[in-house]
Amino acid sequence: MPLAGLAIVLIAAVVAFLISHGMVSTNQSVNHSIEVRVGISELGRDIAEQNAGFRGYLLVGTESQKTEANRGGAAVTDQYSRLRTIMTDEPTQRANLDAIGPMLRERLDYIHTQMKDREAGGTGLADTIARPRIRQLIADIDTRLQQMSTEEQRLLEARQAQSQRLIQWLSAALAGAVMLVVAAAYLTVKDARQRFTALRNATREARAAAHAAATESEARIEAEAQLRQIQKMESIGQLTGGIAHDFNNMLAVIVGSLDLARRRIGQPERAERHISDALEGAGRATTLVSRLLAFSRRQALTPAPIETNAFLLDLVDLLRRTLGETIAIETEFEAAAWPTFADPVQLESAMLNLAVNARDAMLANGTLTLTTANRALYVGDTSDIADLDPGDYIEITVADTGCGMSEEVIARAFDPFFTTKTVGKGTGLGLSQVFGFVRQSGGHVTIESEIGSGTRVRLLLPRHRGEVQAAKARATSQGGLQGNGARVLLVEDDPRVRRFSADALRELGYVPLSAANGAEALQLLLDERDIAVLFTDVVMPGMSGQELAATVKAMRPDTRVLFTTGYARDDDNSIGLAQLDAPVLHKPFDVTELGTKLREILA
Repeated sequence: MPLAGLAIVLIAAVVAFLISHGMVSTNQSVNHSIEVRVGISELGRDIAEQNAGFRGYLLVGTESQKTEANRGGAAVTDQYSRLRTIMTDEPTQRANLDAIGPMLRERLDYIHTQMKDREAGGTGLADTIARPRIRQLIADIDTRLQQMSTEEQRLLEARQAQSQRLIQWLSAALAGAVMLVVAAAYLTVKDARQRFTALRNATREARAAAHAAATESEARIEAEAQLRQIQKMESIGQLTGGIAHDFNNMLAVIVGSLDLARRRIGQPERAERHISDALEGAGRATTLVSRLLAFSRRQALTPAPIETNAFLLDLVDLLRRTLGETIAIETEFEAAAWPTFADPVQLESAMLNLAVNARDAMLANGTLTLTTANRALYVGDTSDIADLDPGDYIEITVADTGCGMSEEVIARAFDPFFTTKTVGKGTGLGLSQVFGFVRQSGGHVTIESEIGSGTRVRLLLPRHRGEVQAAKARATSQGGLQGNGARVLLVEDDPRVRRFSADALRELGYVPLSAANGAEALQLLLDERDIAVLFTDVVMPGMSGQELAATVKAMRPDTRVLFTTGYARDDDNSIGLAQLDAPVLHKPFDVTELGTKLREILA
C-alpha cells in the first residue's frame, strides 16, 4: 500500500506539473498574441504619424516637420523589423507581413521623392500620377494590418481553447488522483492526509495573497490617477483665480474711470485724467493677455534674424536706465557668437523680465552679468529635454548676485501666477512669459540657483544660418502718421472692432472701405480702384485672412497687406503667415500703433 500511495502521489504530481505547464504555455501564447497585436497597432500608428509629419512638411516646409517625417519613417522601419522577429510561428501571418514589406518600401520611396522635391523649392504635391497609387498602397497596408490583427485573435482563441481542453482533462485526472491519494493516505497513515491538507491550505493562502496584491495594485493605480487629477485641477484653479484677480483689478480701473469720465464730461481736465486711467488699465490688461499667450505658446510672433551680441549691447543702455545706478551690468560675450531667429520685441521683453527679477533678488544692489556662448547639442545632450532637437544653439545667460532660490521655488518658477514677491509687487507671469516665448521659438530655458549664491537663467535659442541685417533691440519710427487720403480695404468679422478700426483710419487721414468677410472684400476690390492697403484679420469664418491676401495679391500685386490678430491659432488658417511676407499688428492696438504700421508698409 505505501508503494501504491507513492505511485499515486507521483502520478498526481505529474498531472499537476502538466497542468502548470499547460497554464504557462497558455500564458505564453496569450502574451505572444498580445505582443503581436500591439506591434501591429503600433506599426499602423507609426505609419499615420509619418503621414502627418510628411503632409505637414509639404504644407509648411519647416525643419521640425521634416525631422518628424524622417523620425516617423525610422519608427515604421524599426517596428516592421520587430514584427518580423516575433512572428515566426504562423506561416499565414508571416506571409501577410512579407506582403506589406514591398508596400512600405514603395511608400517610403515616394515620401522621400516628394520631400526632396519640396527641399528643391517645389510644393511636393505635383506628382498627381503616383498619388492614387500611394493612396491605394495605404489602403492595402491598412487592410493587411487588419487581417493580421484578426488572424492573431483567431489564433489566440484557438490556442486558448486547445489549452483549456487539455487543462480540463488533466484537472479531471488530477481530481481522481487526489481522491486515490486521500483514500491511500487514509488507509495508511494520518500523516499523509495532514500533509495534503497543509498543502491545500498553502495553495489557498497563495491565491488569496495574489488576489490581495492585485487589488492593492488596482487601488494604487486609481489613487495615483485621482492625485494627478487633483493636481491638474489645482493648477487650473490657480491659473483661473490669478486671471480673475488681475482682470478684476484692471476692469475696476477701466469701468470706474470711464464712469467718472462720463460724469465729468463737462470738465475736460478731470475727464481726460479718468480716460488716461482707463487706458492705463486697458494697457495692463493687454500686457496680461500677452503674457498668458506667451506662456501658452500661442502668441503671434514676428521672428527676424538677430545678431545676438549686437542686440544685447544695444539693450544694455535700456537696462541701465531701468535697473538704476546701484546695479552694475557686466557682459561676457563670445567673440563670434552665433545669430538667432526670434521675435526681437519678445526677446527684449524676456530680457527685461529677467533683469527686473534679478534686481529685485539683489535688493537693488549687486551685479547683473549677461553672457553669450555657442552650444552644439547632440542626441545625448537633449534626451532629457522634451521637444528640443539636437543642433546648434546660442546660449544667453542672465546671472545675478542676489539671494538665490530654493529647489522648491525653482520647480514652480515657470508656473503662471506663481511669485515669491509680496502682494502688489508682481503678477507671477514674468518667468512664465519667458518660458513660453523661448519654447515657442524652438529653444529651452533653465534655472540654476542656490540660496545665497545668486541665480543663473540660461536661454537656448536656435542658431540662424542665413544673412543677418543690422537690427536693434528697440525699434523706433519717426515722421507723421497721416494717411493723406490713401484708401484702405478693412476686413474684420467683429463689428465693434471693424467700427473702431474704421474710425481710427479716418482719424489718421485714410479712407476706409469696410467688409465683414472675404467675399465682401473681393466684391469691393472689383468695384473700387486705387486701394493702397489690405488691412485684414487673420482668423475669420469662411475665407481666412491669408487666403484673402493671396487672392488680392494675385488680382492686384501692388496692394500692400497688413494683418491683425489676437493670436495665430494652431490650425490651417495660421499656416503660411510668415511666408506671405506681410507685417502683423497685434490686437489690441491704438491709433498711433496703427498709424505707425501703415506708414511703415507705405514708406
